[in-house]
Amino acid sequence: MSVKFIHAADLHIDSPMRGLARKDGAVAESVRDATRRAFKNLTQTAIAEKVDFVIIAGDLFDGRWDDRETGVWTSKEFGKLAADGIPVYLAFGNHDGANPIIKNMRERLFGDDVKVFSTKSPERFLFEKDGERIAIVGQSYPEAKCVKNLASKYPEPERDAYNIGVLHTGLEGSAGETIVYAPTSVAELQRKGYQYWALGHQHKREIFDASLDSFIAYSGSTQARHINESENSDGTHSKGFFLAEVENGRLKDLPRFVASDAYRWYTARLDLEQVEGESEPREALCSLFRAKAAELLEESENRGVAARVVLSGRTSLYRRLEEEREDISEGTIYNELRASLGTLEERFKIESFDIDEARAPIPADFWDRGALKSLKERLDARGAAFDESARADVSAEAPELEELGKTLGKYRKEFLAERVVDWTDARNLAKWNQRAIDALADALLRAANE
Repeated sequence: MSVKFIHAADLHIDSPMRGLARKDGAVAESVRDATRRAFKNLTQTAIAEKVDFVIIAGDLFDGRWDDRETGVWTSKEFGKLAADGIPVYLAFGNHDGANPIIKNMRERLFGDDVKVFSTKSPERFLFEKDGERIAIVGQSYPEAKCVKNLASKYPEPERDAYNIGVLHTGLEGSAGETIVYAPTSVAELQRKGYQYWALGHQHKREIFDASLDSFIAYSGSTQARHINESENSDGTHSKGFFLAEVENGRLKDLPRFVASDAYRWYTARLDLEQVEGESEPREALCSLFRAKAAELLEESENRGVAARVVLSGRTSLYRRLEEEREDISEGTIYNELRASLGTLEERFKIESFDIDEARAPIPADFWDRGALKSLKERLDARGAAFDESARADVSAEAPELEELGKTLGKYRKEFLAERVVDWTDARNLAKWNQRAIDALADALLRAANE
């Protein structure tokens, strides 16, 4: 006989879908229960698959609740698992640690079938079924900002058992995080000798060690809540949990990912230059947008889609896009885009329209005007000198080029995101040469209009 279990984390029950809730009341209402629906999908899968237990590796909740109903609803959902004889092993993460209401409602929230790991030290629970012994070790956060290496205190693996470590951790830290929660490393976890590490905290699904005798992974969140959580480490957009099966003291197969998300986040990119030259560019743009929305809905596997719509490229529509930015009243281009969705709008929610990558068209004779002609010729000659196969020593120019990058206005974010630019690479030179031309054209056109 085998033992089945679910590894989940970062449910953040009743957390709002950021970027949607604050903009549109009707949209907010339609996505309000997305995290609840994700948890329901988990519990339904657990019951349907007849799993033996569920592991939640932190951040069941999302900090302080707006009201106690969040806890009451969650408790009822746990009750469904208990009614089917499915225990839950729960570790509190940093968001749970920030919730004082949990302490006051703990007995009502978690019945005997929800085993909450101690906040004082690692705690081990033993699960036995038909000769299979599973040792589950974890520790809850004693406070919201847990910066201690909790993993270092986890005990030696239980002999003659399959050992699962449950840990809410930031590992060695990641870009953008000022606090590394419960820091550790994959190497340290491997040295512990546990067969499975069920990690939480990172909302992107990521596997670090994948064998039948050693599996270390973040399951990711069960529901993405904003655009920055849209992708996993492998580029996919689905959110959910792992379903694993242990037989004869090792994994029977690699854990299977099960999607639980009710909405899936995407960046919907529209190239405005595709509609240039059309007799009715606004209508063409609406058709392009509807086709993109239908494509993403199909990719989402019948889930709802939440999208940031990025409009890029040079277009004759640019002035209208700028003038009507954030305006969705009747007659505006953004209202027409929304209306073009038709029946798709029920499942396709727009977080925002981003036009930072859109630009006004350059008039055909722009570079033939006076001194601009010779300037463009010099810039083109410089760009042509560096084809993809050529590499030149331009280290002396690097400070000047870096300073140029910092003053390119709308390109500044992308420049800084690249962090270290190899200026000896011909492709980088060609790219930034073109951006310098674009930025110069934009500045001159803007000055002329003003």
